[in-house]
Amino acid sequence: MEDSDPVSNDMLIGHLHSLELFHWFVRAHLESPSGTLTDAGAATAKQAANNRVATRTGARRKS
Repeated sequence: MEDSDPVSNDMLIGHLHSLELFHWFVRAHLESPSGTLTDAGAATAKQAANNRVATRTGARRKS
C-alpha cells in the first residue's frame, strides 16, 4: 500500500499508533504488580474492572 497510496498509508500508521497506545494504557491498568493480567476469567468488562479493584484493595466489590 505504501507505494500505491502514501497518504492512506500514513493515515493507517497514525491509527495504528493510537490503537497501540490505547492497548498499552488498558493493559497497564489490568496488570498486577507481578505482570499477570487481573482480568483472567472475567466474562465482561465490568467483572474485569472489579477484579482489578479487588486486587488493589484486597476486597471484592459487588458486580
